Amino acid sequence: MTGILKFNNVEVFGSDGKVTAAGMPTGSLIQSKTSELTSSFEFIIGSNNNASNNGTTDSDGTASTRADSSWGGIVDDLIVTLTKASSSSYFLITYNIYISNSKMAGGYNSFINLYSSVDSYADPISRGDTADDRKRVTGGFRMYTDGSSAFDDYNNVHLGGQTKYSPSISSGTSVTIKPLVSSTYNLTVYLNRNSADGNNIHNPRYVSSMTVQEIEGT
Repeated sequence: MTGILKFNNVEVFGSDGKVTAAGMPTGSLIQSKTSELTSSFEFIIGSNNNASNNGTTDSDGTASTRADSSWGGIVDDLIVTLTKASSSSYFLITYNIYISNSKMAGGYNSFINLYSSVDSYADPISRGDTADDRKRVTGGFRMYTDGSSAFDDYNNVHLGGQTKYSPSISSGTSVTIKPLVSSTYNLTVYLNRNSADGNNIHNPRYVSSMTVQEIEGT
């Protein structure tokens, strides 16, 4: 038995008695999956000499090193994998990370990019427009606090955002979303901690997360 109820020749309920993806109205939540990072994370970029890097393979690695997660900027605990349930849906990705780096005071940056298995992790799934030589990222920051190294140790930034992802794939296709954090400078990027990370109550541990929702519609 392939279905127990159809409406306008659309299978609304499957043989298991559950509402099918095709039977859900536009805007309905089909499925949701969340990953969390509750421990600390760090990624040392290049020689860690605070010099600028090329902002591409030096900061983001390559498609192959992102695919096998050998690139240190891939946050394994935040990876989400799910199987597309509907042929007429999109993904809504929400990320919330607590990020810092080893040079918070001097005008240095950190960023997040989101990559997908659909294109074998070739390009970020959502990023800012091309604008001359500017780095195109999903989210990020650049901080300057009078340049004093005394301010490098204790600052954190909350980066949170959402992006819509509409890959041209059929239902039943497995999709993996990988977040990558990095910088266009050779420094250390941290999640869920500050640079000093002193062992006292004044240096909290945070929770970073990523949620991928499949939404019916386009």
